[in-house]
Amino acid sequence: MSRKEDLAYIAGLFDGEGNIDISRYTQRTGYVSYVLHVSIANTYRDALDFCKRTLGYGTITKKVGGVKRTIYYNWEAETKQAGRCLRILFPYMIIKSRQAELAIKFQSKMRHREFYGGTPPPWLVIEREEIKIEIMRLNHDHEHDVISSAIKENILVTEPKLVRKVTTLEEFE
Repeated sequence: MSRKEDLAYIAGLFDGEGNIDISRYTQRTGYVSYVLHVSIANTYRDALDFCKRTLGYGTITKKVGGVKRTIYYNWEAETKQAGRCLRILFPYMIIKSRQAELAIKFQSKMRHREFYGGTPPPWLVIEREEIKIEIMRLNHDHEHDVISSAIKENILVTEPKLVRKVTTLEEFE
């Protein structure tokens, strides 16, 4: 296969078995940081070895899950590698192209961290949180599920010129 065909194959695998996620971490000091994660889960290890070999990065771990305790493997990349992966696969993606587009935008904003001396300004935190929520919505397909997940995580919900924490579904509506 050619390089283009290899990337198209991985993009198809990613569309079917992949995941795009943004994690938010709050340190004791109140500093909020975000990490972009991409992963592909599969019971066929060779497919994930192919991904790692073709892309040139990522980590493969063995996992056990489900009721039947099935063994499966997970290829994943974070931060810059995750952004690079999505930029490479984006032209071939169909199902997860919108999530990938948002994640690429998100990762491109991470360079601002050094510019602001390590602490991003509030407007940038809000922008990152909005992208995180939109990716969650696209991943879950149901707005109610996204809002419930957001409430469980006690995230910031943005309204015009206002940022507040939401603790119940009623407060959001």
